[in-house]
Amino acid sequence: MTGPQIDSGAPAAKRAVAAPALRQNAATRSTIDGVIVLARSVGGTTRASLSFRCGAADEPLPQRGISHLIGHAASEAAGQDPAGCPVTVSASSTTFHFTGNALAVANEIGAVCHWLGAAIHPTGIDERALDRARAAAAADQRQHAEEHTSAIAARFGPAGWAGGDLTEIGLGELDRAQVAAWVARYFTRGNAVLALSGTKATTLRVPLPPGEYVDFPELPHSALQTPALIAAASPRLRVGALLRTDPATLDRDRAVAGLATEIVRSRSAYAVGQRFGREISIAGGPMALGRDHVHAALWAEVNERQEAKVADLVVEAIDSLAGDGLVDGELAAHTARRAARLSKAEANPASAHDLLTRQALGALNESPWSPALERRLVQTATADQVGEYVKQFTSSMLLSMHEVAPPIRNWSGGLPAPRFEVTAPAHKSRPAYGRDRTALARLHSDREGITIRRLDRPDRQLRWSDVVLAETWDDGRRRLTGARGQRIDVRPYRWAEPDEVVREIDARIPPETRARIGAGDDRDPAPQTLLDRIDPRGWLAMAGACALLLLLAAPPLLPASLSWVRWVLGAIGLVGLVVCGAFALETVRTERRFGTTPPAETLTKQPDS
Repeated sequence: MTGPQIDSGAPAAKRAVAAPALRQNAATRSTIDGVIVLARSVGGTTRASLSFRCGAADEPLPQRGISHLIGHAASEAAGQDPAGCPVTVSASSTTFHFTGNALAVANEIGAVCHWLGAAIHPTGIDERALDRARAAAAADQRQHAEEHTSAIAARFGPAGWAGGDLTEIGLGELDRAQVAAWVARYFTRGNAVLALSGTKATTLRVPLPPGEYVDFPELPHSALQTPALIAAASPRLRVGALLRTDPATLDRDRAVAGLATEIVRSRSAYAVGQRFGREISIAGGPMALGRDHVHAALWAEVNERQEAKVADLVVEAIDSLAGDGLVDGELAAHTARRAARLSKAEANPASAHDLLTRQALGALNESPWSPALERRLVQTATADQVGEYVKQFTSSMLLSMHEVAPPIRNWSGGLPAPRFEVTAPAHKSRPAYGRDRTALARLHSDREGITIRRLDRPDRQLRWSDVVLAETWDDGRRRLTGARGQRIDVRPYRWAEPDEVVREIDARIPPETRARIGAGDDRDPAPQTLLDRIDPRGWLAMAGACALLLLLAAPPLLPASLSWVRWVLGAIGLVGLVVCGAFALETVRTERRFGTTPPAETLTKQPDS
């Protein structure tokens, strides 16, 4: 968090005005009822933030939204106004916000702690209050840092640090036992920190439940070959990169990584501005992924006409920066601008408490941070350190855009999905045959996994062991998400035997990955054609029978007195042979095409199934 933008041309004297006051009002660290507290004594309104080291990255995908649900339930118990004191959930933390006079803030903190202390047991959670919290959390539902999480999902898959990219699908089905278990693990005094601006409290009124600090979730290994080009569903520009940090020099590396990201953004914005002026704005920033990595991202809103050109300009600007290095005075200008932003944010009461909250989270995570420390680290950063991170940005770059055919870059196309051999019999779609190749499909479900085979695109395959989320609807719809981001959506109205398809899928998906979503669409099945109603072998049999009628109509087999019979049998046999033979040929050719293994899946913007 760097605070608001400022005019880089402001006089140096103005930038330094707030420094003596900041030193006098520096945050002091203490412990209250087992909770780490960073407090700053200031006059006026008291503000407080009670944060827990728990966020979207910790949530299993079927329980996505559980931290948000707990936040709303505890906030409602404290009588807080959600508009004035919203509960915020990031990738790695959940924070309750309080504002008012000192007594009101202390009472609200005590009420939140009281609810959390009672909620470690399922019997301490009121079901009606939990239902109200579900409704409030659903209305307040929002994705976290989509610009980062969408790129992280393409790099590592949808689980873990990319979880904030998904909607909070667990809100409707989370029960009291699951909520109590989550509170007992994460919402404890050892996993909490309090940031306080105003009159310092001497007690939390009600102590938090006992518990230990829970470390960040590990970042999984990625099989993505970078640089990579990923297809997006709509025109946009997203650039993500993974920068490594050393836990031994974490504070310095994070500061330099943030500075390098700002320099990359500035270079890209300048290149795009030369071509498009102020029509397109390039934004960007870093996001810490635990102690070992920082994710840097750039993003811009573009239309179909602009997308490819903007992507080329951005990538060329980054390559030029990595190859040619910084120009004279560029590093000094950026360090001065970044340090000025921190100073101005510290002097502004509206953002000073947010900086204090970040400082408190750093104390909880044993990664000390303060505005003064970051200013010093940024001002001492060298060109070699920045250049190293720019090279990491270039080598680990992931570009996400809508138009990738033909690709603008000869880059890899996303996470590889290992294929497996299909051995199970096929379930046919509705319709199963016909001229519309885009509507025809076959579904195979065997011990290894599920396969959706179509004639107009490569196979979509997903191993049962790779399923991380199975969304279920009451109407039989099943949407499966894999660890590499594969997604297969099975809608019952599209299959000739929907009950059998749903039974096979339910018997094989891991129970811990299920998440019930709701009632579903309950749509009528797709219409069946004449070809669907008769088995392909039936058409062959009927064509053979018609051929026999033609043979019976031949002159040697019937006397001359029955010539009219020959004509009738011959006409029936000829018409039947042509019609049934054509239908038999169509079904056989379709089945032969479905029996041929298509090429491996490549970049596609097609629907899930």
